[in-house]
Amino acid sequence: MSEPVSGDERFRFGTLVFMNDLGHMGIVADANGFYHASSSKGITYSRFDGYWANRIVGFRKLNLSSNPADLER
Repeated sequence: MSEPVSGDERFRFGTLVFMNDLGHMGIVADANGFYHASSSKGITYSRFDGYWANRIVGFRKLNLSSNPADLER
């Protein structure tokens, strides 16, 4: 139920960002960073640059059906 995104679409609010060989993920907040769960800080905002810059492996968006019955399949 998801598809890869590229270009500026990667930084749209709500896009999923995957890191560390798919061992960690977050939700894009804006062009500068994302929200994710930290074991030491709880839910936190982090910037894409710095520590996370070389750990990002991809971005995807969910394709949710407008028909709730489709989600039950």
